Amino acid sequence: KQRVKLDSIEMRKVMYAVHKKRDKNVAKEILDDLKSGAKFQMNSNSCGLLFSSLESLGESMWLFDMMLEKNIEFDDHAFIELFSKISSKGPSALPQGNKIYQVFATSAHRSNPKIASYVLRMFEKCGDIDKATRVFENFKQPDLFLWNQIINLCLERFPQKSLQLYEKMISLKVTPSDRTFTSVLLAVANIGQQALGAGKQAPKLIVQLRFDKNTILRNELIRMYEQCGE
Repeated sequence: KQRVKLDSIEMRKVMYAVHKKRDKNVAKEILDDLKSGAKFQMNSNSCGLLFSSLESLGESMWLFDMMLEKNIEFDDHAFIELFSKISSKGPSALPQGNKIYQVFATSAHRSNPKIASYVLRMFEKCGDIDKATRVFENFKQPDLFLWNQIINLCLERFPQKSLQLYEKMISLKVTPSDRTFTSVLLAVANIGQQALGAGKQAPKLIVQLRFDKNTILRNELIRMYEQCGE
C-alpha cells in the first residue's frame, strides 16, 4: 500500500502464502494494486499462483492480458488454472478459451500432455467437441490418458468418431486399457448393428490383454450385443 517495491522472489513468497490459504480477498487486493500501478515484480510463478486465488474470469483475463503485455511467460500452473476456470464457465467463456489456447499452442508447454488434457476438457465443457478433436489430432505423441479422454469425449454425441479414434490408436500400436474398451463397447452399443463388426474385434484383444475377468467389461459386452440385436 505504501508503494514499496517488491522483487520477484518476495512476490512469489507472498503469492505462495495467498495460494496456500486460498485467500480470495487478498488476491483481489493484489490484483487491484497491480491495476493501479503497484511496483510488484511479477514473474511466471507468482502470476500462476495468483490465478488460482482469483474468483472471477474477468480478473483472470486482466492478469492474462497483463502477462502478454509485459512478456511474462506462462508456466504450466497458469495454463492449468486458466483452462480450469474456462471449463467451469461453460460455452459463454469459449471466446476467452480460444484466446488462451492460441497462446498455449505457441508456448513451450504445447507438448505437455497434462495441460493438453485440461485443454480437451475445456473445449468439451464449452460445447466444442470438434475443436477438442482437432486439438488432439494436432498433438504430437499423445499418451494413453489423452487417447482415452478424447475417445470418451466423443462418445455421447459422436460415437462413430470414438470408434475411428480407437481404430487409429490400434493402428499406431498404442496398447488400450480397460477404460478404452469400456468406451469402445459403449460406442458400438450407441450406434447399433452397423458398428457390430468393430465391436466383435474387441473381445479377442480384451482376452489377450487379460481384461477378460473385468466385470464392467463383461457387462458392457453383454449390453453391446443386446443393443445390436444379438
